[in-house]
Amino acid sequence: MYRRSALLIALLLACDSPTRSNVSLVAATDRPTYVLATDSSVATVDLWVENTGRLTLEIPRCGSQLAVFIDGRAGSGWQLLWERGTICPAIYPMTPLSLAPGERARSPITLPSGTYRVRVPHAIAGRPADDHTAASNAFTISDAP
Repeated sequence: MYRRSALLIALLLACDSPTRSNVSLVAATDRPTYVLATDSSVATVDLWVENTGRLTLEIPRCGSQLAVFIDGRAGSGWQLLWERGTICPAIYPMTPLSLAPGERARSPITLPSGTYRVRVPHAIAGRPADDHTAASNAFTISDAP
């Protein structure tokens, strides 16, 4: 009886959640639409990332800004418009952001009007950052009415 109970306990402890992936990063903006202020040609979008997996992840960054790929709507698909933080001047630290399971981080992005999504490269700590990419929701920045 004790042997069976010990085995069952060991199995339960070894299994976290069978539906939770080892590597899972969720990227999302704080809202789906933004409006430019009348005196501005850009809007600030709050990008949030959350590690919903079981392992610590690393996200490349330049200074305090996460490295991201910014895609613009192109017909029914997406086209890479620019990369932010993937090339970093030597005066800024390039230490990746380490996100433990359940942790969140915020990274503001300034963009002109358009429809976008943001892709965030990430990897298990110590692996190349291009192992995985998390895409945010689509969002629109429109001119002031």
